[in-house]
Amino acid sequence: PIPAAAARNLGAAAATGEYLLFVDADCLLEPDALERLLEAAQAGYGALVGGVLPEPHPYWVLCSNLMAFPEYLTLDRAGERGSLPSFCLMMPRRIWEVIGGFDESYHPTCEDLDLCFRLRRAGYRLGCAPSAAVRHRSSRASAGAVWRQHALYGKGYYRIQHTYSDIVGPSQAAWLAEHLPRLAAALSVPIAVIFVLRMFVRRPHMLRFWHALPGLIWIRLAWYDGFRMASTPAPRPGAAVWRGTASPNRSIP
Repeated sequence: PIPAAAARNLGAAAATGEYLLFVDADCLLEPDALERLLEAAQAGYGALVGGVLPEPHPYWVLCSNLMAFPEYLTLDRAGERGSLPSFCLMMPRRIWEVIGGFDESYHPTCEDLDLCFRLRRAGYRLGCAPSAAVRHRSSRASAGAVWRQHALYGKGYYRIQHTYSDIVGPSQAAWLAEHLPRLAAALSVPIAVIFVLRMFVRRPHMLRFWHALPGLIWIRLAWYDGFRMASTPAPRPGAAVWRGTASPNRSIP
């Protein structure tokens, strides 16, 4: 096993087609997904993805998909997006060769965001074709597993936030985590609740998954925890290090 970015780069180097299509190992494409993606590619996007088909079970897989791909569900409208995940990512080879592929220093997450923001800086548009349906069946089907995964997402996003601040813009939650970490930890629950409720308000089609609300809040808390860990400076050499009991957020089985 090697990091996802390295695996995709190896695959792209071996491929010979006009288009590259990266499909994660836990994804299954519907029979017409490739055709739908090729149709959407004619709009001239620098890269595009299909849409995740939200399956109701297992519960934690549903929650993780809703949180990770809220703009990339089969329920969403087709069109341009600000960034793209890589679960089912298609792009023309000629653009891939200009951009230079995935940055392998991003491990284990956020290499897809880095690629997308490099595409945007180069003037390319990003698109989503929800009719190209994909079943994302992650093996992370427990509360602890999704916590660890989304904490990694938050940790990786810290680098993205600083590298592409001109694109992602300011974040009040990120500023709070960096400058007032104790206050950020104390307010993490209400901030996560507000974030999730705004997701449902902005995307009414997600209301059918109202029962996922507790899981989505749990996952967002994990994201904040990862971001806070990344934003906390490492102890100086010789500085005292706290040896107390581990935080509950970091000891989930």
